[in-house]
Amino acid sequence: MGGAGVGPKIERSSAASGELRGFLLFLSVERGVSPNTVEGYRGDIEQLLSFLNRAGRELKSADHLLLRRYLAYLQTLNYSRASIARKLTSIRSFFRYLQRENHLSTNPTVLLSSPRSRRKLPKTIKFDIINHLILAPDLETPRGQRDRAIMEVLYGTGMRVGELVGLDVKDVDFVRQEIKVWGKGAKERICLVNEPALESTRIYLSRGRGELLARGAHQREEGALFLNSRGGRLSVMGVRRMLLKYIKKVGTDRRISPHTFRHTFATHLLEGGADLRALQELLGHVDLSSTQVYTHLSRRKLKEIYDRTHPRA
Repeated sequence: MGGAGVGPKIERSSAASGELRGFLLFLSVERGVSPNTVEGYRGDIEQLLSFLNRAGRELKSADHLLLRRYLAYLQTLNYSRASIARKLTSIRSFFRYLQRENHLSTNPTVLLSSPRSRRKLPKTIKFDIINHLILAPDLETPRGQRDRAIMEVLYGTGMRVGELVGLDVKDVDFVRQEIKVWGKGAKERICLVNEPALESTRIYLSRGRGELLARGAHQREEGALFLNSRGGRLSVMGVRRMLLKYIKKVGTDRRISPHTFRHTFATHLLEGGADLRALQELLGHVDLSSTQVYTHLSRRKLKEIYDRTHPRA
């Protein structure tokens, strides 16, 4: 939830701290928000509370004018408009909670407008680069078998990296060619998976995973699908480090991330003729507008089709 210039934490009123704890508990228990997202909310709200403290204002006295001053202050710290908009989303959720719990009589955030930000198009990569990365791991090693399976599953399903590291062995259905994942908001969904991803997972399960699990002492996780070198559940950062190793090995763009596999999955399906609604289901998007961003990426492909098929093109 980064940015420059965030100062050290300072003392806040016990009331504000208690209200923040209640809000975070509400997000975790009632809303089913993931731990990483809860921590993001915590950071955003703590930053606001520190600002109010420095301004000599209590949380209950914060009006829309003071909150506008806070948003302007964030701009001086060189936050992007997208980051400020995200922080404002956290603040709005917090104030809605406070009003619902009768800690506030009014919600000042209803008078605030979000800073407009240009939506960046997701980065995608060509199939041959994906293929080079998938073929890069050494299948004679447990980690190589694991890494091949991870990249095949990411590209074969389009699942989020956070969903991938949360997988258990029992979530993979080899007969139905499906993987059960827990998406955003702890919502269960089913990902379809192709044969190459299933086969690489079979190899990993029959050979490499057992060796990784045997290395574990206190961190062993019997149910986790993808394990680290100590037998524990692989983390999102572990996947990022793994991918960077192969990016260096094949000599391709270092800006590729695990999420690039998801974007590329979506774009390749759309360019292959997939229906936008079907793609929405495959990606687990609640809102179709989240899926529509991929239509912009396919304009080059549409231009090629237009030039090839229109009689006067």
